[in-house]
Amino acid sequence: MPSGILGSASLAAATHTTLYTVPTGRTATLVINACNRNATAVKLRLALAAGATPSASEWIEYDTELAPYGVLERSAIVLEAGKRVVAYASTANTGTASVGGVSMTGTLSVPPGSAMPLTVEFLTVGAGLEYKI
Repeated sequence: MPSGILGSASLAAATHTTLYTVPTGRTATLVINACNRNATAVKLRLALAAGATPSASEWIEYDTELAPYGVLERSAIVLEAGKRVVAYASTANTGTASVGGVSMTGTLSVPPGSAMPLTVEFLTVGAGLEYKI
């Protein structure tokens, strides 16, 4: 099960950048972080999209102003296979975005011969990782 930083990029101006695509047969639980490395504000967009160019309904942040040296974090994002995290910044050399989390798949057998989906929630607790099923 892949975990940790799943993708990151230094964002170019006015360009859709795919940070991560959920692999076939997997589901991903993600945290998206963006930071402004400059002394001026930048407008940031984030989308959970089916393709490289998001449609209007796929944006979860749209022209959100990121203060100088500011940070934006979105957590508890769950995506199915094939979905992408796409970022866009208004200015070059100001934004860095990264996606961290876990990508997993699985089933839990319940009485013999039957199965049900398995969902595992991971929580970072101090230096360790706590999970619950």
